[in-house]
Amino acid sequence: MNNDLSKIERGAYTVYFNKKDETVVLELLKCLEDAEKNICDVFCLKVPYICTFFLLESAEELESIMGVTPKIGEKLRVDYRSSTILFYMDRIRSENIGEAALKELGHLIFNNMVDERENAVRQWRSPSWLREGFALQLSYLSRIDREDWLKTGWLELQSIYKEGKLIPLSVLEKDINYIPNPTRRYIALFQAYFMVRLLIVTCGDCFFENYANTMRRMPDSPANEVFLKFTNTDFEKFYGMFKICVENNADLMPA
Repeated sequence: MNNDLSKIERGAYTVYFNKKDETVVLELLKCLEDAEKNICDVFCLKVPYICTFFLLESAEELESIMGVTPKIGEKLRVDYRSSTILFYMDRIRSENIGEAALKELGHLIFNNMVDERENAVRQWRSPSWLREGFALQLSYLSRIDREDWLKTGWLELQSIYKEGKLIPLSVLEKDINYIPNPTRRYIALFQAYFMVRLLIVTCGDCFFENYANTMRRMPDSPANEVFLKFTNTDFEKFYGMFKICVENNADLMPA
């Protein structure tokens, strides 16, 4: 542990940081606390999820904290086993730290509760749209413009659908963040968000709890089979339902 780092503990969250980032830390904690009820609702938690955050000056500090070498170009690191999220402030300072923290916390909770694993490099047992979609249910909360942002995204999906350019399911199943075209990646993330909104609307708040519990109990069952068990439809048919919702402008906006 770097003894030069300051520490704040508040509720379920512990943050280690350089003193000059204290204002950023307070903003981060407020964002987490404001989203706490939504986090519990989305992931069916009875109590807030305990997580540790590090706001490091640079990626080079990662080795002294975690004993591992940072990857080229990465802005952050999530250590699922220890429920730790590390940000490299020299690479992320200009971004919305609250939005980034909530999204990565969503990934961490999803992976740990589902007992997720990689079947291949950057390809997880659960499809990317499901993992990203649940994480994005949290991150939008930190945006001041969240209502307009989501409405704009929904309108874009309708326009793209009319042009026959929605991201296909085969692409959404892989790591969305590795889609090379930034515009297509942006569209894919909106699709993931609203696909999970449809899932919550049609299956209720208990879906994630049922899915996570079964994925843990049945580690050799394909995710599609577990999904079918609680939705009465497979990924392909669900994607078809989503396209109908886009075509008919269904109300998938959060309450």
